[in-house]
Amino acid sequence: MIVKRPVPNCMSVGVFALFSVAAAFLAAPSETYAAACNISITACGCTITAGFGATTPYTIANDLTFVSISGACIEIAASNVALTGGTHTITGPGSGTPTVGLHIDASTKSVLLVSINVTSFGVGVKLDGRLAALSSSSANMNGRGVVVNGPVALLDVVTTTGNSQAGVQVNSTANGATLDRVTAISNTGPGIKLLGVTGANVIDSIATGNSTFGIWLNGASDNTIEFFTAADNAIAGAYLGCHAAGPTGAACSPGTLPANANTLSGDIVGGTFSNVSATSPTKQRFGVAIDAGNFRNRVLNVKGTGNGTLDAIDENSNCASNMWIGTTSFGTKSPSASPGGNFFCMTI
Repeated sequence: MIVKRPVPNCMSVGVFALFSVAAAFLAAPSETYAAACNISITACGCTITAGFGATTPYTIANDLTFVSISGACIEIAASNVALTGGTHTITGPGSGTPTVGLHIDASTKSVLLVSINVTSFGVGVKLDGRLAALSSSSANMNGRGVVVNGPVALLDVVTTTGNSQAGVQVNSTANGATLDRVTAISNTGPGIKLLGVTGANVIDSIATGNSTFGIWLNGASDNTIEFFTAADNAIAGAYLGCHAAGPTGAACSPGTLPANANTLSGDIVGGTFSNVSATSPTKQRFGVAIDAGNFRNRVLNVKGTGNGTLDAIDENSNCASNMWIGTTSFGTKSPSASPGGNFFCMTI
């Protein structure tokens, strides 16, 4: 069993650094505060149009309800804004509506959201700005919990549960995103979906009980998934490929990007394995699955047992250029282990 690192009481170093930089360099006098939003936000329909430094953040004063049929409850259209929710909940008109709980605009930079709970929106939180950060927050029962489009975003201690399309979706424009201690549980679709993105890092995260994949790398290359648990997802714990139904042995259609040069590993520093096991064969068909046409991927110190079909599968002939290292930790794998029985497809 994977033993989770303790979650500190304070924000992570990455969030703290962002907070401090904004405070030190970007403070502005009180007269520049946005007229459209009071510093203490008491209702939806708010647009923040002026940043003023992270030492005096905007705050959500109480639970908010969004009754409009479209748009965002809170729109952040300024850079260098910090917003703290005080663990209040923002509730939307339904997961099937064209609504967003919190939207950070693409024109912004260095926006920090802390301690916010968002539910019943089409998208719970949408991060389009550069260097956007979401910390100690949750997005539950939305269409998509969190959507990341802006580069170098940070999700730190974020929980997504019961969303109807995906827990977290990181799109191709969000290069360099970091997901640290993200928990994605019981979402319809994938728990964490990396779609065409490069340079993303998913660290110390949990994706369990989702209706397709725990972690789906779809056309996503040069990403690192480290020290993760992806158990009891209907199709696979981690899937590298483009088919929504899971591994088929068929390459993606022309013009569709493969998932190349990704690393799925245990905790390299601590020597702990990542876990893609199932609690019963009916819970998850595959542990880790690499579909045909996806190359130069590395699976290192990942363990899996009890999956219904195979704990590890590579649909490429002789695994092509994919490297499976330390795969005695998988109970069943295809093709067969090497004659020495130590490695899957490749002896290092």
